[in-house]
Amino acid sequence: MFGRKVWNSNDERLRRIIWRCNGKYVMKGKNGCNSKYIDDRVLYHAFINVFMH
Repeated sequence: MFGRKVWNSNDERLRRIIWRCNGKYVMKGKNGCNSKYIDDRVLYHAFINVFMH
């Protein structure tokens, strides 16, 4: 299951919203799942493309 996360930055232009596995970091120093993140803008455009066709 994926959840929405915000990668913060002091520079607002570098702030990013991503979706990643909710179990990515189960315990400190141990990875839970190996999936990559999905950028929110990419997911948004994919949804719009599917919805419009």
